[in-house]
Amino acid sequence: MYRKVDLTTNPSFEAQVASIPVDVLKGQYVLNSLESARSYTDFQEMNDKFQMYFTLPEQQARAEAVGSKLVETATGTPAFNFNYADVSGKKTSLTDLKGKVVLLDLWATWCGPCKAQEPFWDELNEQYAGKDGVSAGISVDTDKAAWEKYVAEKDLKGLQLHAGPGNQLSAAYNVAGIPRYILIDKAGNLITPDSPRPSDPKLKALIDEWLKK
Repeated sequence: MYRKVDLTTNPSFEAQVASIPVDVLKGQYVLNSLESARSYTDFQEMNDKFQMYFTLPEQQARAEAVGSKLVETATGTPAFNFNYADVSGKKTSLTDLKGKVVLLDLWATWCGPCKAQEPFWDELNEQYAGKDGVSAGISVDTDKAAWEKYVAEKDLKGLQLHAGPGNQLSAAYNVAGIPRYILIDKAGNLITPDSPRPSDPKLKALIDEWLKK
């Protein structure tokens, strides 16, 4: 790249990347800059523009790790753009859910307090069916087969996705214990990284408030 581009002319970053002939090397060059991003917004802009060059699993993992470190937790900041699969293998990202108020539930099949919230979770899903709200259970189970079986047996409501242990969403919001509920607005921005539980009437009041916006 340095041989092809005269840096004294202050070429754009796009021009620098375009001068590299191999996509995987473009990805490496972009990642070197991406890891110097100072905000999640900067990360998102660069990631959205160049993520097609992250062709190796290692590159994708590096980009996701950068994003998780930069996520801010203040209301109105861009929420972490997760991308996890359901029982059938179909992936859903936060971007897919834009236009909806999104409630995330980080849980596991072995978690007693998580299971205690299930009746309230189902009630919440029924109450907001057909409205601009969506609930997504994000499993941190190590045993994916046990999760798949549990989802089928319990016929759990809402989206049910599997992230597994040590996932970047949990890392982004310093999740040390579950269940943990994260509320996101229609634009994909954070409302709160630690919302009330479904059993708490304050959660419904919070959802109703943001559905009106």
